Parts: sequence; C-alpha cells; structure tokens
Amino acid sequence: AAAPQLDDASATARSPAGARAQPARAERLLGSMENLFAPRQPGGLTTSSTPHVAVATLDAPLSDTQLQAAVRHAIATQPMLRRRIVGDGQPASRTRLGDFKVPGVVGRILPFLCDDDMVRLGDPSPLSFVPMEESAVLALEQSAVRVIALDDAALETRWRSLFASELNLEFGEFELENGPLWRLSVLRSDKRTALVFALNHAISDQTSLNAMLVQMLTAADNSTPSEPDNVIAGSGKGIPPSLEEGILGADRSMGFISEETGGTGLLGLKYGTFDYIRSKLSEGAAGELPLGTMSPWQRCVDGPLGSKCRTSAPEFRTIDAQTLINLRSNCKKAGVTVSALLAATAAIIGAETCRAANAAEAPAKVLLSLDMRAYGEGEGRGAERLSCQAGSMDLLLPVRPSDASALGVQKGGGELKAARRIWSLARLAKSQLSKFVDANFTRDSVQVFDWAMASFEMTQLIVLEADNPLTLGRAYTAGISNCGVLRDAGEDEARAGSLLSKLRVIHFAVPHTRTGCLLPFSAATVNGNLHLTLNAPDPLVSPTERQNVANRMVTLLTAMARQDLAEATEPPNQLVEAIPTLTTNALLLGCLALAWPNVAAWGDFTAAWGRVIDAGAMDADYAPLKFWAFFAAMHPLLQPALWISEVLHSSPGPLIGGLIPATFAAGNVAVIVALQSVGKLRAAANALLLAGFLGFVNSGLAGDGALSDYNLALDDGVRGCPAYENVVQSSMKDFDLAKYQGRWYELAFHDWTQFREVYSTTLDIDISKDGSRWVDDFGVKGPAPLSAPKSWQKSPVANGAHYFMNGVAEPAKPGILQESGFGLTFPNFIVDVQKDAKGEYTQAIQFQCLERGGVRIFEGINFLSRTPVNQEAQLAQLHAVASRAGLDPYGSSLAQMHNVQHTPPGNPPVDNSWQQMWDAVGLPKLLALAEGAMHSQAEDILNNKAE
Repeated sequence: AAAPQLDDASATARSPAGARAQPARAERLLGSMENLFAPRQPGGLTTSSTPHVAVATLDAPLSDTQLQAAVRHAIATQPMLRRRIVGDGQPASRTRLGDFKVPGVVGRILPFLCDDDMVRLGDPSPLSFVPMEESAVLALEQSAVRVIALDDAALETRWRSLFASELNLEFGEFELENGPLWRLSVLRSDKRTALVFALNHAISDQTSLNAMLVQMLTAADNSTPSEPDNVIAGSGKGIPPSLEEGILGADRSMGFISEETGGTGLLGLKYGTFDYIRSKLSEGAAGELPLGTMSPWQRCVDGPLGSKCRTSAPEFRTIDAQTLINLRSNCKKAGVTVSALLAATAAIIGAETCRAANAAEAPAKVLLSLDMRAYGEGEGRGAERLSCQAGSMDLLLPVRPSDASALGVQKGGGELKAARRIWSLARLAKSQLSKFVDANFTRDSVQVFDWAMASFEMTQLIVLEADNPLTLGRAYTAGISNCGVLRDAGEDEARAGSLLSKLRVIHFAVPHTRTGCLLPFSAATVNGNLHLTLNAPDPLVSPTERQNVANRMVTLLTAMARQDLAEATEPPNQLVEAIPTLTTNALLLGCLALAWPNVAAWGDFTAAWGRVIDAGAMDADYAPLKFWAFFAAMHPLLQPALWISEVLHSSPGPLIGGLIPATFAAGNVAVIVALQSVGKLRAAANALLLAGFLGFVNSGLAGDGALSDYNLALDDGVRGCPAYENVVQSSMKDFDLAKYQGRWYELAFHDWTQFREVYSTTLDIDISKDGSRWVDDFGVKGPAPLSAPKSWQKSPVANGAHYFMNGVAEPAKPGILQESGFGLTFPNFIVDVQKDAKGEYTQAIQFQCLERGGVRIFEGINFLSRTPVNQEAQLAQLHAVASRAGLDPYGSSLAQMHNVQHTPPGNPPVDNSWQQMWDAVGLPKLLALAEGAMHSQAEDILNNKAE
C-alpha cells in the first residue's frame, strides 16, 4: 500500500523500524502539563507515563479497507501521532530550601523536608517533541494498530477488560525516545466494532480525540474497495502549541529563583497571581477516603493500600436518551449545566461513601476538568488537531451524607427537599466556575502550575504524596470530566447509513491510582445517551463500593430528571437559602447584636463609600476597597496567631524535639479531636471566632481600639486630604532628595497598614541617578518583646523581613513622592526635615494620604530618625513639629501615634533552637528569595527598566 502523505517535511533519514532514534532538532519544547504526563523523570527515579484511554463502539463491522482509510487519515493529518520525545529533562542542578531532612513516612507528609532535593535550577536538556523516523512512521499501521477478531457475544466484555488493561499500562509504556506515543486496538465481530485508544496524555485530551474519531470515521465512509489509498493528504500544519503557550504566550516561568539562575522570580510579585494563590491557600478542604479505611498509622508504602498495589478498575454506566432529555430540561429550568449537576451529585456520593450517615455538613472538594481552548488567544489550538489542552478548577461544595437520602424513598416533601438541595449545590458549582473565570483564574492557574513545574520536581512530589499516610494521594473527594455532546454523531437524515450514525458509546478515563480523586467520573454524550465512567482506584475503593457508587450516580441523575420533581428546580427564596439552619440564624443575630452598638459607625462607613461611588471616583477593580478590607481583616487575624504562640511557649512540661511542650501538643490533639467529633462544639467555636473578628473590626470603625494602627473610619475628624502646601514646613526649603537616601529608623507611626506588634522598623531609601525614582526597603521584626514576651524570640521573623515600596519623584516638587504599593498609588509628603551642623538630615516626618471623591480612605504618618537612641526626646520634638504642621487631626497626636520599640544598634541576631529549626527548614532562605525577587524589581525601577 502507498504511504500516507505527511504534513511535515522535517522527518529524519530512514532507519529500520525499532532502531534507536537518531538525534533530531527540537521542534517544540513540551509544556508543563505535557512534562507532567510524559512524564519528566526526577533524578534517579523512573515513573510511569499517564495514559489517556478511550473506547468508541459502533453497531457495524469496520472492514479492512475502512480501517486502513481511517488510520491513514489520522496518521497523515494528526502531527502528534508522528511525534516522539527527546531530551532527558534533568536540571543543571538541584537544591533544597533548608538543610533539615526528615526521612521515611514523615518525609512523605512534608515532602520538602524529605531526603531528595526538590528545587530545580536550570534546564539544559528539556523534553522536546521531534518527528519520528520516517521508516517508523511508515510502519505505524502495523506497530501501533492491532486488530482482534471476536464473536459478537465476547466483544463488550473484551473491550471493558482491554480498557482497564490500558489504564494500567499492562501492554507496556509508551516509548518516548522512538515513539509512537499511542496505540489503537480494533475489536471486530461480524456485527460490531470497538476502537480502544490508548495515548500518552501529553499528546491528547478527549475533546480533540473525539474530533479525530469523527474525522477517521468520515474518512472510512469515503473509502472504496477499489481505491484503498484514497486518504486525505496532510494539511501542512505543524504540531499545536502547548497549553501554556496558548494561555500565557511569552509570560512563561523560568524557575524559582531570580536572574542569577535564569529564573523570573516569585509568582505573586511577577505575574500578579496573588489573588489566585490566596484563594488556593484558603480552600482548606482536601480529599477523603472511604469509611472504614485503615488508620494512618496502619498505612505504609509496602502495605495493601500503597500506590504500587493500586490499579484502575473502571465501572461503566449509561443514562438513556429520554432520561437525558428530561434531565437537560430540568437543568435549564434550574439555570445550571449538566456538568454542574454532575459535580453536585458526585460531591454528595462522596460524602455518602466517606462519612458517617449523621455527619455534619462539611465541604467536599471536587475537581472539575476544563477545556482550556475556551481561554487564551493562542493560534492553532482548535480541537481538530490532537493535543492536550486540559485544565481544571477546584469546587468546594458543602454537603451532608443525608442530603440525598430521601430521593426515591420518601415520596412528597422529603424528595422535593432533597432535590432542591442538589439543585442548590449545582447552582453553587456553576457560580464558583463563573467566579473562577471572571477573576481570570483560568490564566493564573496555568501560570502557577507552569511556575511550579519549572521550579520543583513535581513528579517526585506526586510520588511522595501517593503514599502520604494521611491522604494516600487523595487531593479530591470526587472529579468530573464532561466532554459534552459528540454533535457529529447520530441517526439524522444527513448521516443515515454512515459509520457516524452507528456510533453508540464513548467512554474515557485517565488513571488516579497515584494521586488525584477518590471518585473520578467522566461523561460523554453520544447519540442522545449519556455515558458515564467511574475510574476509582482499587483497593482504596472496593469492588462493591465502586459498583454502588456508579449505580448511585445513575439513581440520583434519574431522580433529578423526573418531571414530578421539576418544581424543585425553582430557586428557593434567597434568604432561606442563605440561612438554612437555626444555628446560622442564631449566629447571624449574634453578629448583628455585636454590630448594633456601632451601627452609627457602620452607617458613616457605608455612606463614605457611597460618596466615593457617587463621585465616579471608585477604581474599576475596587482597589481602594480591597486595600481597606485586606488590612481590616489582617489585624484581627493576627491576634489568634499571637495568642497561640504565647500559649505554646508558656506551656509547661518536657519539650518534644527540643521545641514543643508535650502539654501543648496533647492539648492540641484533644481540641482537634473534640472539634472533629462534636458538631455543636465546632459550630460554637466558629461562632466565637466570627464574633471576635467582627468585634475587632467594630472597634476599628468606632475608634474604640488602638487609634495608631487600627483606626478604620473614613474621613474621621476632618474630611479629605490636605494639600502639600498646607502642611509642608519651612525646613523643606532647598530640600535635596539625594541627601534623603540611606537608613531611617521609624520612631513612631499612625498607619493601619502597619502592626503595633512589630519592632525595630527601618526604611532604607535609594534614589535613581536622575532623581526621578525611589525605592523604600521597609524592614520589620516581629512580634515585639512587649507584645509577645514569651514567644518573640521564637518567631520566624525575629531577625527581620523586608517589603519594598517604590515611587516616582518630581524634580520640580522634590518633597512629594508618588508611592506605589498594595495595588495603589498615593502621595507621600515629606513634611519636615531637621539637619545637623553639617547639613545632613537627622529627622523627618512623612505623611501619606489617599483620597477618592473627596473621601479620605487612608492616612499614614511616620516619625523618622537617623538613630533610634534618645527616642523620648526626639519624639517630643517630632510631635511639636507635626502639631505645627496641622497633622494632629490626621493622627499625629500622642494618643494616635504608636511608639516603635527598638533594640540597640549592633545587637547580635536572635539565636535559639527555634531559629535553628527555621534555618533547617529553609524559611530564611525562602524569605531571602522573595526579598531578592522584589529587590530585583526595585533595581529595575531605579534603572528605569520597569514599565
């Protein structure tokens, strides 16, 4: 038979099939997701690739001629089917964040403390796609495709078995260096055909595989016995871009550390992903394990639940066409998608599987797969070309095991209530997805993952997490991957008699044996039927549990499709939905009671923001409100941490590891067990914490708290911000900004972006050569000895941390600096400077004021000196000057300024067992890296490189 025409001209010289491939020029580097699936091997370790397995069945036998046409068309038009992967993927070197190591099981719980070096430096030989040898491409019809003839009665049993075998790589790994990265098994009887695809997930996802399947069946239909070589020639297009190229373009991460090692710095500083990272850190919930799973101390790497013992054991189910029509109709009435409903039902089934029947409501973490082709602007990412463009997001759905217990059991009100609960969860899932997209987290999630793959040995982290005895690799309770409707299949008039009209079933899955979801579901709609695949790992989920879970999904979806429950699709009263229990009602009333004494302050606060909006002065991203809210929350959140630290270091008894008192550890265990076991106690604790938080914020708004660092009222005392001319002192005549450089000690402040719990605060100021730009290196230590007498020496920042602010100076107005930080730009006035006999500046007063629409949102006052000694006398002078400048209404009075505690200059660094522990785990190194990344940006600003 004639060879297919290829769409690339870069195939290398012919060599015998199976021979070692010759070196080839890299055609494209693998993206981070492709590196994970290929996989990129960590040093000294061999791990398996991630297979993507799918089956498509047809109610027709596929002839040899049709099969040949279909396969040749795919090979000719799908570049990824003709690629191999070269390069070893090893970094130039590896390092770790600290010298402290924890071997064995503990190293799996805390992977960055394990024996292995996890931080990657440099990438001299990255994995790359290159064309396969031409002779190997010519042999693909024989090497990658096998045909198995069967009796019709055995066909379904065989494809189910083959599907599981491919998920478990029982036929061997995909050979990266030589290729191919795929294989196809064709099971044929005299009545039906099953196509079982197995591909390295680095080259495929289900959306593009479905498109390729449609193309293959169309090519098969167009073939005739007399023209066996009538296949469509290649399109001339190269391989598709990676997911990261399509979403991020040139903004790819180069690694963890800054310029010295070719990296691009830490994420939140370089790419603005702080909001996404913060949302991930705040999720809290993790995956779960089935009820009755052996306890953590019984689990071990070589035990029966170890990753080496786990296998994929798929279950297959189908929702018939009429039920699916009704289900879609009800979804439309409820205002949700089928995927959102699948996520809600999977969350409930997860709770039923993993929790006691009477367990309280708690979030279930569900992984929702996303087709990332819908996001980004990269060209060549269409589904018509096979590639991996799969992303995901986390759903957190609060569920109880009893949420759906009434469905099919209690006719009437009980069923209606259960159905309403499921629709409510589906709406929540849809809402979380919308917020994820609207916040541009689709891009940020790719950015963070790209950075993580460039910075760390993620494959090794997965290996360690797979046998973490606390999780057994379960990051999610359930997962949903819905590839949607295969719209080119069906029995309509246009396709009558075609192979596409005879396409009956599509199931697909990827393994979750090492890490991932406990209950991963995938879904595909073909010819009106919804085909579900559950690929739960055995033995984490037993055969009986897998069957029950799969059946339960069908039962719940069938119930939700019932027309007699259509009334449940109507959204409930918003107040009822927001306040579902008496406990929440009581909590709400308690919070209102706490706020009531300060209702006037809240009213003034709301009215002030209203004036900002009415004046059209609110930023498009609400940055001033976010700025206020962030620091309003940070102050009360810091208090429990300080209190716990004081209790920790005040607790009696012998020390565990020379660090933690045994009584404190025992008390923590008792509290955690109590909170986990007693739902009412947990609710009471949450209510107490919320009440404390709200009470703290109330005090800031009403002016009842610390006025120096927590006066949250807007426009208090006097409205708006003064002009510079109204506060500047005569000492600023002939002010020389260059002489203002160097170290300043902060003696006192009025500023709610600072914390009274810190000490020894300093400002190191650098000015650019042309005097137009400046950088403020703000150094702090904390907590202060006066704030935390028992624990201050044990703090991770007892020896200091740094934050960099930058600003622009106008040569014509050298005392006014436009300073940027926390997402805002605001004026920083140098109000006064005092000089010594040599004319050098010895004291200064800075005043920052942020105004929007005539409303003062923030004011800050800093009393600065070149020396921290003789602080009392200096403060008296500075208060007098500030009062003359008219700053007392803005916070410079004695009652509204916080005096900063300073240690004498030259004091040695704090050194004790806790500081040695922080050093061992690498925290100082991590802080130094963050500070280094910020300082690199600061240098760019000084050198006029920044935008």
